[in-house]
Amino acid sequence: MKKAIRTIVYDDELRIEAYRLEGIVQPFPNHFHEHYVIGFVEDGQRVLFCKNRQYWQTVSCQKQNTNNKKRGLKMDLPNEKCVMIIDEHLPLGIIANTAAIMGITLGKEMPEVVGADVTDQSGNEHLGIIEFPVPILKGSPESIKEIREKLYQPEYQDLTVVDFSDLAQSCKTYDEFMEKMGQVPESTLQYFGIAICGAKKKVNKLTGSMPLLR
Repeated sequence: MKKAIRTIVYDDELRIEAYRLEGIVQPFPNHFHEHYVIGFVEDGQRVLFCKNRQYWQTVSCQKQNTNNKKRGLKMDLPNEKCVMIIDEHLPLGIIANTAAIMGITLGKEMPEVVGADVTDQSGNEHLGIIEFPVPILKGSPESIKEIREKLYQPEYQDLTVVDFSDLAQSCKTYDEFMEKMGQVPESTLQYFGIAICGAKKKVNKLTGSMPLLR
């Protein structure tokens, strides 16, 4: 078992507490602080409850490597793959909206896959786009649901996953989305689409037989 490490530093003048916990798996009882508390998750995951809301902090070793890529190391593109799977029965507008929303989130989670800005012959600058194609595959509600459930398994925890559901599409504000998501079990969600990025072998294992959405 990994040795437990606890390091806590409190600045009385700034009224800020910083702590480092390593190799510790335990729940903390409900409590409050009269000062700021700073926590930084380097690896693993943590669930926090604040004012009856649940917040997940999850970081994998792969995401730590992502930070290295930002410092100048390139992704191993031949061994990486991103795909989107979208319910083919949705109206065209919702299909486009689903792809756009998942793409924006992927850009935030994986900024290293976005190439440098480019300049055309006229001297006009264009923002960089993703350096490799992202196929959009055709799925059914049942097949997307099945894949989403598989992605919760430990084997696929290193993949980056974005999903978009009927619940998300129905909400008018993000606060409403967070509140409603915290009140429903995952089994009741109907997924409009799911985006998966990571090791090509794992992505292909999940989606290799699925046709393109045309």
